[in-house]
This record gives sequence, structure tokens and C-alpha cells, in this order.
Amino acid sequence: MDTVFLTGAGGEPAQSIARRLVTAGYRVYGFAAQFPAEGFRHPDFKLVPVNLADPAAVRAEVTSILAEETTPAAVILAGNYPVEENFEATHAEDIALALNAAVVGPLTLARTLLPGLVRRRGSVIAITKTAGENPGCALAATVAGALNGFTRALFAELRDTGVKTARIKLENNAGAPDPALRFTNTPQSQVQPDIVADTVETILRLRENNAITELVLRPQATREEPRLPVSAEPRLRTIQVVQLPPQSNFPPPRETIYTPERKRPDYAPPPDEEEDEMFEDDDGDVVDPELAYLIKPQHRQQNRPQPEQQRRDNRQENRQPQRPPRSGAMRIHAP
Repeated sequence: MDTVFLTGAGGEPAQSIARRLVTAGYRVYGFAAQFPAEGFRHPDFKLVPVNLADPAAVRAEVTSILAEETTPAAVILAGNYPVEENFEATHAEDIALALNAAVVGPLTLARTLLPGLVRRRGSVIAITKTAGENPGCALAATVAGALNGFTRALFAELRDTGVKTARIKLENNAGAPDPALRFTNTPQSQVQPDIVADTVETILRLRENNAITELVLRPQATREEPRLPVSAEPRLRTIQVVQLPPQSNFPPPRETIYTPERKRPDYAPPPDEEEDEMFEDDDGDVVDPELAYLIKPQHRQQNRPQPEQQRRDNRQENRQPQRPPRSGAMRIHAP
């Protein structure tokens, strides 16, 4: 079974990516400092609790996994170390911690897996987010720029070995999110984690000889809209109009085939009344004498007496003696 190593597995979009890859048949090792209690769980989703800001700990965990897994197919850098303070108010220790967790640790993971990826012609995918204008955007822009430069340089270095390197940029809308975003599971004003998982699966299943190096995902709308936009209604009305093909595409009219009227053969003797009645069907059409045996006029056979029954009736009539008619007076004979 192919193995995928995933950072940032304690949150989104890494959880959706793990769910999609496990469904696709991969075994996923998720690296994170903490995992949510209600997060995704599966036998093929191995949780690896490790501090990504400690490169030595990351290297030790990966080495122990590679002692059992020899088929690394991809490494996906989807971690996010948020900083909620402006750069002026950020301490030096926080800067080092953020860069180690978002850049140094993931790059250490990719470097440890690189020999297996070259052997398997695997993939290196980095997922970054737009810095925007929120607090901490300076460190976020630094992390995004570092991973962008890393994927570009690594593709130029390893493209002849067959290793595919890609960067997925999640570019959300600037400003405050739409309040209606809290009441929907399929937002239009924010990049959905399931769409990110679809993109990762598409990159992993891409055919050889071509590669996706950079890809940007943006929300479809700036705010949450109804599912049926008003601009789509005229288009629906035009679809409902029935359009017939032109007259030139109609089939040609059928030609009437002349059928001569059925006549009695010249060689046949003139029919008598019984034959005329027998050779006519219910509609009064003349029937060919040679085919008359195929027609069974049931109503005529029921009304016409059978020959055997006719002979039996004649015999009974002959057996009864004819008596003279009686007069109205009664005669009394003497004893």
C-alpha cells in the first residue's frame, strides 16, 4: 500500500485530505502536535504526535516509520502555524518557533523522505495560504514565500528524476468573512477543505510526462449567495423552449405502393351461392378458394347443423308413425 506523509493533520484542510486519500486506498501518516478529539479516525490514518518545531524529533519519527514502510508515495506540507499579533509585537522566540514549525520541520520531513520519493517517482505538495491584511500577515507571507521558492527550486532540481512538485495556493477573500458563513457547510465565500482534498487527489493521479507546479484556489463569490442566482433564470427559460429541427432534416414522405384489387382466377369455375357465402369473410371481401380452409367462420359453424346431427334427426323423424288427426268427439268402445 502506498504511503503519504501529511503535516498539519490536527486541522483543516489536512483532515479532509487524509479522509480523501484513505478512501482512495492510501495509508496516511499525520504529523501534528495535537489532534482534535472529534477528528477523523481510521485504521489507515496513523496519528504521529510530534512537535514540528523540533527538526530532530521529526527526523527520528520518520526514520522509525521508514523501517516498516518502504513505499512513500507523497509528502504533503499542509501545516499552518497561526500568529495573531503584528510583527512589531511579536517576540523573537515566537518568530523562530513559527518558522521552525511551518518551514524547517516540514522541509526536514521532505528531506528525510526524498530518497524513497525519487525511487518511487513520488510527489511533494505544499499548501500555502494568502497572508491578507490580518495580524501576523508578515510571518504568514514569509512562510508562503519560503514554500513557494522551495517547490520551484525542488522541481527544477528533481524534474528529470520523475518527482512531481506542486504548490497549492489558497487565496481567500480579503476582509472580514461573511456572517452567513457560519450557517452553511458548503460556503461560497471561502475555500472549502473538500475542494482542496479533490485538488490533492487530482495531482497525485495525474498521468506521467506532465506536472502541475502551481495551482490557485479562490472562492466563487465574495459573499454567501442563494443556490440559484438570478442571472441563471433567463438561461433556464431558454432551455425549456422546444426547438424542432429544420424542414430540411425531416425524412422524405413515403411513396404509396399501388396494390391491385383481388379478383377471382380466370381458370376457376363460376361459384354457386354456397361458395359465395363460404368464400366471403365478415367484411364481405372475397377470399381465395385455395386459402379458404384457413378461415373458420365460427358464427356460421355454430348456426349450421353438423352432418352427423342432421342424419340422426332424420332417423328419428322416420321412426315415428304418422297418426290420423283426431276429431273433437270422444269415442267409447264397449268391452
